[in-house]
Amino acid sequence: MVLLVARLVVAGELSMSMDGALLTRDKIFEQVKTPNKWRSIIVIKRQTVDAALLQQSRNLGKSVFSKMGPDGEDALYGFLREQCEKWQANLSGYLKLAETGKYPGKDAIDAGLKLLKLILAEKDSYGFIQKFVTLKAEFQNLSDDVSDLDTFYGTQQPVWELLGRKYAEFVVNRKELDHNPDAAAALHQMESILGHAAPYPLIKDISGLVSKVTAINDALVVKRRSHALEKIDQHVSEVKEALDHIAAPPDLRNRCLKELQKLRQIAETQTSIAHIHQAVTDAIEAKDDALDVIDRYVPPKPAAPTPPPVTPGTGGAEPTKTKAEPPPPIFKKPRVVRPAEMKSGYLKTQADVDAFLGKLRKELEAALAAEEPIEIR
Repeated sequence: MVLLVARLVVAGELSMSMDGALLTRDKIFEQVKTPNKWRSIIVIKRQTVDAALLQQSRNLGKSVFSKMGPDGEDALYGFLREQCEKWQANLSGYLKLAETGKYPGKDAIDAGLKLLKLILAEKDSYGFIQKFVTLKAEFQNLSDDVSDLDTFYGTQQPVWELLGRKYAEFVVNRKELDHNPDAAAALHQMESILGHAAPYPLIKDISGLVSKVTAINDALVVKRRSHALEKIDQHVSEVKEALDHIAAPPDLRNRCLKELQKLRQIAETQTSIAHIHQAVTDAIEAKDDALDVIDRYVPPKPAAPTPPPVTPGTGGAEPTKTKAEPPPPIFKKPRVVRPAEMKSGYLKTQADVDAFLGKLRKELEAALAAEEPIEIR
C-alpha cells in the first residue's frame, strides 16, 4: 500500500501533507519511513494546473527570463524555480555592494529579493505557477531591473568606480573649477549621475565627462603649482643667501632649509589647489623661522694659537706676532613691513592718505637707520 502511494506521488497524481503543510518530494521519504508518523500524514489528490494557465505561465517565463521553459507542469515549475533562485543569488551579491552606499540599485534589489522570497515560499508546482502568473506585472518590472543590474555589476562597475574616484579628486578644486562654465556643467552632471537611483542609461556619458574635467583641472593645477614653486624657490634663495653670508656650517644649512624643501615637494606633488596655496603660505613662515635661526647664530670662536716652546738658556723666544682675525660677518634680519596693518578701514580723504604714508615712511626710515633690509608684505 505504501509503495503504491509512493508511486502515485512520484507520478504526480497524489500529494502528502503533514501538520497542515504540504510535503515536498525530498521530505516524503523521511516522514514515511517511520510507521508511527503515518497517522499524521494526509494523502490528497494533487491539484494540477490547467493547460491554459500552464501555457500562460510558460509565455510569461519567456518574457521575464528571455527563454522558453519546457512543456509539462513539473518540468516548467523546475525551470521557473531555478531561474528565480539564480536571480535571488545574483541580487544578494549585488546587495552587499549597494548597501555600502557607493553603488546604485539598493531599492530595486530590496524589492526584487522581497518578490523572489514570496514566490520561492511556494513549494508545490500548482501554488508556484498560480502565484507567478498572478504577479505578472511585478515580475516583468523585476526583469527590467535585473537586466540593468546585471549589466551594471557585470560590466559597468569599473567605469562607475572611476567616476567616484575622479569626482572626489575634482571636488577639492570645486571653487576654482566652477569659474569655468564647461567644468561647472560637467561636474554638476557627474554629481547627478552619482546621486541617481537608477543611473544605468547615463553610464555611457561618464568617460567623456571625466576627460573634459580632467583636462581643465590639470591645467589649473599646473598653473597654480608653477606660481607656487616660483614663490617657494624665492624664499629658498633668500635663506641660502643669508646662510652664505655667515658661512653657515652644513648642519645649520640643513636645519634652515629642511622645512622649505619639504613644502616645495608638497607643492610639486599635491593636486589640491587649496593645499598648494597653503604650502606657499607655510613657506613664508618657514622662511621667517629660518632667518630667526640665522639671526641668533653665534659662530664658534677660533682656537687661540699655540705659543712656540721656550728653549732653556736662550732667555725665552721672541713672541710671535699673530695675525688679527677678521670680525665675523654680521647678518641683518630683514624687517617685514605690512602696509595693510598701518590703516583701518578705507582711506577717504587727503588727510587719511597723508597719515598712512607718514606711518609707512617712518617705518621704512627706521629700518634703513638700523641697516636692516626691508621686505614688504
